[in-house]
Amino acid sequence: MLKFENVNIIKSLKAIMYTNTKHFQSDFDIDIKILTKAVKKQNPESKIYLWMSRPEGTWCLKEKDTFIKGTREYNTFCYYAENTQDKILVYVVEIAGMEKRRVMGNIYELDYQKFYRHVKEVSVERGDVKLIYENGERIQTAEERITEADDPDFGKFLYFEDQPKDSDALCSVLQEEKCVRNHFKCGDINAYIKKLSV
Repeated sequence: MLKFENVNIIKSLKAIMYTNTKHFQSDFDIDIKILTKAVKKQNPESKIYLWMSRPEGTWCLKEKDTFIKGTREYNTFCYYAENTQDKILVYVVEIAGMEKRRVMGNIYELDYQKFYRHVKEVSVERGDVKLIYENGERIQTAEERITEADDPDFGKFLYFEDQPKDSDALCSVLQEEKCVRNHFKCGDINAYIKKLSV
């Protein structure tokens, strides 16, 4: 597998998408928003995504949540391996920052079927859900329905985060993932995209 370091993330992924995604290319507009917002996030975990190009659209999934069983990200990532024969291109995307109004970072090539089996094998159990509001947060069980309603004590609802049952176990998985991909062979993103287009 190859890694492409210090590349223009949006430009590179868009070019990859055009080689494989024939329908619902507008999905990529959502990906652009997600990846651009990630630049401002403080937590390094919040800057790493799994990006998928399918013939019928794209997905941009938080890496952390993809390794927690039962989350939207985990279910989405596994769905296509279990239910279609479509050609799926998958990459880890690490956001480094902004440079001349371009989202910059690293892209790592993955083998979807192989990585799907790996995700199934090493993912951790899902725990509670953290609800984040303007002025605080609440914890609720994963079984409870998330209403996204404003809270009388903490104000406006902002977002929720799935929590692992064992945060140390998830931390170990994510560290191992980073270690493995750091050993990928360096590639030239333009040559790679050109080869995909053939």
